[in-house]
Amino acid sequence: MVALDRLGRFDEALAVAEAANQLQPNRYETESNWGTVLLHAGRLEDGLAHIDAAVRINPDAHFGREVYQQKLVRWALDARKAGRTLPASDRSVSGDDEFAEMQMRTPDWLVLPVSPKREKVRAAALKGVLGMMRSGQHEHPLLLEALGRLLTDGPQDLYADAKRLAARAYLRAADVVTEPSAKKAYRGMAHAALNSQTSVEVQGHQLPLDLVEADFRRELADADAWYADRRAKEVAWVNDPTADPEAEFARLYAADPEVVGDGSTVPSPATVWWRRNGVEATAFTCLGVALATVTTASLLAVRQVRRRWFAARGERPA
Repeated sequence: MVALDRLGRFDEALAVAEAANQLQPNRYETESNWGTVLLHAGRLEDGLAHIDAAVRINPDAHFGREVYQQKLVRWALDARKAGRTLPASDRSVSGDDEFAEMQMRTPDWLVLPVSPKREKVRAAALKGVLGMMRSGQHEHPLLLEALGRLLTDGPQDLYADAKRLAARAYLRAADVVTEPSAKKAYRGMAHAALNSQTSVEVQGHQLPLDLVEADFRRELADADAWYADRRAKEVAWVNDPTADPEAEFARLYAADPEVVGDGSTVPSPATVWWRRNGVEATAFTCLGVALATVTTASLLAVRQVRRRWFAARGERPA
């Protein structure tokens, strides 16, 4: 079902869901995947019914992702009823100032309560949205919009926000939508996300969107080149009867360094871990050696003083 969904063959995936439900009704995995396929097919109301059923069966599965999937779908349905498509946020505040125009009314689940538990709630919401992106449609504009809102939600004294990441989320949403008004709105949201974001690149002044976008385009190009290279290798292994795809896979992703699109290299995750922790280990080792040296020197000094004290008294130390 999931494989067919990833291929966009929604009718076939739904047929698998119905067959699975006949074999074993009221199963969490079936309801969850069934609802997700319907959502991806654009049937929001039908999909929400199955997601609701999945949450009733197991509200904590997938680190509570379905709870946020429910909220996201209801947000989209509310926007649809209000005559909004994308962005789903309510752009009812108007004005000549571009930033003021982007101060949109936001659904309650994206406006987090100000409390000591705020960051924990925000982290759970981010995990839910990122989980949907990782296991579903990672470039869906609604998910990108929700991610951007969560990354810029204030007040900022309670946590470190992520304005540049939020701007990237909105820029990507602008890339994937086709409606010109939606593109303009998402770019406006990216600009608004950088409000009060300063940088050394512009000598302490507000960071311009075009500078962030230029960096983002380079990052996307590198990522596309990296993905194309990896995909070509994996396809070649599968098509080569003499190759061992699993062994080649393990060897490739353990390699260091990894070449990215611009010809530069980045260390593997394992190397990053060893470098980071190796520095710490080296520091602790040096500290341990220093302490051992000081301790040894102190013991030798005490022993020397003790010998002199006994010698002055004409005695031998025990």
